[in-house]
Amino acid sequence: MMASRRGSAVAATIAVALLVAGLGRPAAATPPPTPTVTADTDTDGDAIPDLVETGGIRRPDGSVSMDLAALGASPCRKTVVIEVDYMADGDHSHAPDLFGGPPGVPDKVLGVVDTRFEDDPHNQLAVGDLDADGRAEVVIADASEGGRIHVYDPFTHLASPALGVTDTRFENNANNQLAVGNVDGQGGDEIVIADASEGGRIGVFDATTHLPSPSLGVTDTRFENSRENQLAVGDLDGDGKDEILVADASEGGRIHVYDAVTHLPSPTLGVTDTRFEDDRHNQLAVGNVDGQGGDEIVIADASEGGRIGVFDATTHLPSPTLGVDDSTFENDSHNQVAVGDVNGDGRDEILVANDSGGRIDALDAVTRGPVKGLGVSDTRFNNDAHNQIAVGDLDDTVDGRAELLHADASEGGQIQVFDAAAPLGPVNQAIAMFDNAPVAAVADCPYPGADSRPGVDMIVDVSGAVPEQAVLDMPSGFDAIKAVNFDPARDPYVHYNIWGHQYSVGGVVTGSSGLSLFSDGQDFLVSLGGFGGGNGTSREQAGTFVHELGHTLGLKHGGGDDINHKPNYLSAMNYNFQLSGMADVTTGESLVAYSDAELPQLDQKLLSEPAGIGSDLPVYTTYRNTAGGERIARADGPIDWNGDNDAVDVDVLAQANKAACVGPGANGTSDTEPKNLDNRYKNSIRSGDDFVCDTPALGDDEQEYAVTTDQRLLDGYDDWTNLEFTADPVPAMPTEITTGEADELAQAHDQALAPDVTVALAPARPGYTAPVLGVATDARHVYATHYYESVAEPHTSDQPGSLVVLDRKTMRVTGRIPVGYRPHSVAVDDVTGRIYVLGAQRPGEPNKVDLTVIDRRTQSVVATIALPTGQTATDVVVNERTGRVYVSNNAFGRIHVVDGRTNTELAPIMTGKGPLGMAVDPDTDTLYVAMSYVSSDPKVAGLTAITDDGVTQVVHPMVSLGAPSVQPRDVTIDRLNDRIYVAAIGGGATRPGVSVLRLSTREVLGHVDTAGPARAVAVDPFAHQAFVAAQGRIDVVGQHSLTSIRTIPTASAFSVAVADGPGRHLFTGDLLSGALTRLAYSSGTRK
Repeated sequence: MMASRRGSAVAATIAVALLVAGLGRPAAATPPPTPTVTADTDTDGDAIPDLVETGGIRRPDGSVSMDLAALGASPCRKTVVIEVDYMADGDHSHAPDLFGGPPGVPDKVLGVVDTRFEDDPHNQLAVGDLDADGRAEVVIADASEGGRIHVYDPFTHLASPALGVTDTRFENNANNQLAVGNVDGQGGDEIVIADASEGGRIGVFDATTHLPSPSLGVTDTRFENSRENQLAVGDLDGDGKDEILVADASEGGRIHVYDAVTHLPSPTLGVTDTRFEDDRHNQLAVGNVDGQGGDEIVIADASEGGRIGVFDATTHLPSPTLGVDDSTFENDSHNQVAVGDVNGDGRDEILVANDSGGRIDALDAVTRGPVKGLGVSDTRFNNDAHNQIAVGDLDDTVDGRAELLHADASEGGQIQVFDAAAPLGPVNQAIAMFDNAPVAAVADCPYPGADSRPGVDMIVDVSGAVPEQAVLDMPSGFDAIKAVNFDPARDPYVHYNIWGHQYSVGGVVTGSSGLSLFSDGQDFLVSLGGFGGGNGTSREQAGTFVHELGHTLGLKHGGGDDINHKPNYLSAMNYNFQLSGMADVTTGESLVAYSDAELPQLDQKLLSEPAGIGSDLPVYTTYRNTAGGERIARADGPIDWNGDNDAVDVDVLAQANKAACVGPGANGTSDTEPKNLDNRYKNSIRSGDDFVCDTPALGDDEQEYAVTTDQRLLDGYDDWTNLEFTADPVPAMPTEITTGEADELAQAHDQALAPDVTVALAPARPGYTAPVLGVATDARHVYATHYYESVAEPHTSDQPGSLVVLDRKTMRVTGRIPVGYRPHSVAVDDVTGRIYVLGAQRPGEPNKVDLTVIDRRTQSVVATIALPTGQTATDVVVNERTGRVYVSNNAFGRIHVVDGRTNTELAPIMTGKGPLGMAVDPDTDTLYVAMSYVSSDPKVAGLTAITDDGVTQVVHPMVSLGAPSVQPRDVTIDRLNDRIYVAAIGGGATRPGVSVLRLSTREVLGHVDTAGPARAVAVDPFAHQAFVAAQGRIDVVGQHSLTSIRTIPTASAFSVAVADGPGRHLFTGDLLSGALTRLAYSSGTRK
């Protein structure tokens, strides 16, 4: 995998390739023309004959077992076909994470908090890859600063220090316009300015040199002919170079096309007549809306019911098949149109932003209607008439999906980023990875109309559930399931894959993540029951799925050999990257990938630190230095092989690949003593400085490398070039990574990237404790409440508290905001940028508490709302969709409601005594409340749900969680996995712990005991784990196992929050010391 390829568009239709029986099927689409097969050959060399790829897999009676052509297979593009079954028993399921989550949610990582967009109503927004790194930057043209072009990095959320243009002609005329595109067909994108004050001159600027491009531009265009004229950029003829377009309202909506290299109008491109001139609100956009050839011209027409017209600049005519007959574009004069591939299917969607409610609709020009499952239900687009939208691939992920950007003039020029599609689940990630693979296209495909693009089609049929087995004996147990559930006609063209709990070989339970190459060399097993959450995290699922599949395609743990843990083999086949992935240096995103480059050989006796591993990928690799421990380093830089804190040495001897010969077996302990030069490291036997294994395994220990194996030389390997598409390869079961080894790798990886750290939020004061009772996170920061409490007079404080702001990455304090007395809960609204901090009663005013409202951008207090709660205000949460803020009042039996847009208190919601911790589901506008009251009758212990959509409120019947002594305290919800977790402190004979319920029905599924009172709970849906602050420790609860699977020691953990985005971190506040601690998910001890 090369960095430049991660951002290229995914051209296969994932929705067609992935069939999920019983869990939703893709919408029907117009099938491509069936190619005429001229011979029974295998043109693409994928071991599936052309007749099978076009005519389907047929049974002996001639009936079709699987119609591969209907699923996207082509005789001129390699295809991998997989049928998946998964074990399930009631609520315990080993199905892969087929969900992607809800579409249209704000991206938790990307965005820019403050830009100059709001400085002038003429300022404009664009998106483009200015420095050719595969990631688009945010571009703002500023009329208030001499036409300056500001460039922002959506990952750092800051202005780019190296990109921009100090002076352009943008400010010369209020009609001047901005666009971004690759108008010379080389390197990164250029900045394009159309200047109505200079005869329609088109200026082109280079953001890397900060200057006008001396060789690009157009001296004279028709841009200045009308104030309604518009500018756009796109590759109309598919030659890899963008043309400049001007829509001319003065010439019947004519589309003029110009070449920035020749400085002249294009002699062959353009459209003589469109409907652009029919309405002053009409808008121009450009994109590849049919997924074929060059870009099309898109005109949104407010005069025809929001009709979207599509035009072909090469034929100069309207497209006879493409367009949208009806949209909401005409509903408001502020509505806007943009074009981009927001679902990664290789075909750009048309997006319409609505001023009424800020909704973003996604439309398909091929089907001429809305795209199901795409769009954004609510944005801030409607807050200001100057607000604008754009589309671009900001994160350069392998899914090839662009993000939707919204520039908000009402919020200091904030750039908010939305994922218009649902995030990819593990199987979808694998499909995208194969579709984007650097596998050469078939030259001169003999079948007209057949798909012959580079890459590999992966077709996955998730067929259904099979009975749960705690341990599957291999290979006999697998073969028995296959005999009942797999159509033999599909063999040898289809890989059969089962997702189960654990497996045994010869009666010995392995604890391994999976297995392949057993009875039938095409089949494979994923067995993550012993991993995070009882079925692995989403990342572990994706990595294991492609790892085991890779074995069936001829790949070994070292690529071409069995030597594992090579730092110069960047592949999911390598244990170093199977479960944790390769972390992107900039984003921290964990990448699922096979290697696409054979890196230089490493001689472990003669390692060069300046040379590193010789990669150009900006990711981290894992290695072992001379001390033997796991370390990480940039794959594209020098490496400190000997651990002396520099990277200048040559001819270093180090066991860079771990050099393990014998590892512990299923019992987790080593039964083997090292022989000759071999030595013990922790629980393993490693080779000595000769790099030759001399020790045979004893007991149930695992022989990782055979005796006499020489590991001195580590060869790189190009996976994609060497894939073997042989039907039914010869079985040869490899040993696979176990939970113990995976845990060791995860801990080393997580601590190297971001070590556990405890930060004192303020100096200690004698005679006072310093509770940190409220913690929340966003993409960049951690927010923690802090105050001093008198030891002599508990629950009192002599001064107001503060909200402490820390940088999530460095854990440095970046802000300290004064708030009310004894602050103990905090909530963040990512949509509005408001932070809400709940305090306790003021001195002398026992019946009021302060709700402090903070502007996240300026870190300043914008309002203080006095709420009549008495002394029992407990928690604050916010519904980002409606903007409503909720404060629980335990003794008064009510939920106080605040309108976050106006900071005014509304009528409370009456619940009866007991409301404490809360959580919000913005998809259903439902508030979940942990209920506990034991001071008087009626005593309660339960969970209440309240639906509040801003118009009507419904308090649903409380779900009992047992005797009053259960004492629920906090609640969190997992929308993706349909779960609710309620933390309870217990009391007397009642054990503390967590009750687990199904979100959709509020049915109680089970209870997990914790060692101490469970006071707070947070959940990571993609890790399938809930994290419980349980007095002196964090208990980690597995979603599938419904058990405590890990314990992380802390001092006096009272509050807990989980990091948004790719980080595997949680944050916990201490009850006494005034400290905030960051912990990795892999910290502590696995049970």
